[in-house]
Amino acid sequence: MQATVAVIRAYADAGLALSEETHDQPDFIGIELEFMRCLTKQEAEAWAQGDSAQAQESLQREQSFLRDHLARWVNGFCRRMEDEAELDFYRGVALLTRFLVKSDLEYVASLPRVH
Repeated sequence: MQATVAVIRAYADAGLALSEETHDQPDFIGIELEFMRCLTKQEAEAWAQGDSAQAQESLQREQSFLRDHLARWVNGFCRRMEDEAELDFYRGVALLTRFLVKSDLEYVASLPRVH
């Protein structure tokens, strides 16, 4: 429950909230991945507008969310998915998801901070 509250807070801090039409839990993997998409879009738009402070803030949110939420549990989730999937397609989705989250976290952490 505490993790779900933290995820909702992260969404709100980024100026986002779940639609009332959403029936998934706030910490559902699809929702968390969509949140990462929104953060990267906010970052890209800020860079395009020359707003490096906003871009850095978005980048920090990306790193924090990956480190504190998504990367903490997605590896185990994807491993279970790989083990239990009956179709290779879903094993591939699990492998790709695990790889992309790990790679994104490493990449974001490696970026220099501009102030």
